[in-house]
Amino acid sequence: MTTLSIQEYIRQISDWKQQGLDTDQVTEKLKETAMSDSQITEILNAWKKETYRRKQNSGLIFCGIGAAMLLSSFLITFILYETDHNFSFVLYGLTLAGICLLMKGVADFLGF
Repeated sequence: MTTLSIQEYIRQISDWKQQGLDTDQVTEKLKETAMSDSQITEILNAWKKETYRRKQNSGLIFCGIGAAMLLSSFLITFILYETDHNFSFVLYGLTLAGICLLMKGVADFLGF
């Protein structure tokens, strides 16, 4: 077995994925290093978990930004309505942007 750690393999797999290799090609490259199938499976599962964790973190950030936009849209719309100003852009524009960011965050968090 080679002396690389799992984190180094995860970095290497990420590089290969950025180069456009699919999972089968990555598996073949790992087999070239004289690793057993169980080790390859362990490394690929660790890479998938790491990738999913990163997507979950970015999903939470998008959800937070979307929720903040929705809250600010509500508050600004309420203030503009009470002061008899035009609130159409805030009501429709910011609310739509907030919903889109929130839905993207939910999709990332759930792994879609």
